[in-house]
Amino acid sequence: MVIQKNASSLRSKDIILQSQAAKLIKDIAPKVPAG
Repeated sequence: MVIQKNASSLRSKDIILQSQAAKLIKDIAPKVPAG
């Protein structure tokens, strides 16, 4: 049970990190020339 709890918390952390990374990419991408 504890392992499942840790896995779900890790998954939620991954989702949070991914959303933060997406925000960063959206902020940075317009400033970087394409290519």
